[in-house]
Amino acid sequence: MGVASCQPCFVANGLLCLYRQILIRSAQNYERTSLQFKVATEEWELEQVHELNYRTFVEEIPQHQASSTPRLVDKFHAENTYLVCLCGDQVVGMVAARGRRPFSLDQKLPNLDSYLPPGRRACESACSRSKRSSATGRCSAA
Repeated sequence: MGVASCQPCFVANGLLCLYRQILIRSAQNYERTSLQFKVATEEWELEQVHELNYRTFVEEIPQHQASSTPRLVDKFHAENTYLVCLCGDQVVGMVAARGRRPFSLDQKLPNLDSYLPPGRRACESACSRSKRSSATGRCSAA
């Protein structure tokens, strides 16, 4: 996937460490000892990533149109590396990262490179989290 082309600190394992605190905060209604952080590799994890994208980018931040199925596949899905926070078999947080241009910001900011440090490569990441659950916040050990 696309992150390998970034600087070494943005390789998937590095991203997992960098974003762990963000994901813990996003899953604050769960017991921290029950959370598992990993690169998404299973089809069921990726399906929940698409559902989480829909909740985030259609329902919470209306960047995309609603559809009949609560599922939004990122247009860079094939290039993304997804880092997920699991509570049992539920994805409660997610970071998508990729290191290949053009980034989505290239379409939103003219001359994006003028905002970046010269001579360095950048990665683009997007973070999503689930809405607070009405459950007790406890989950079984993963």
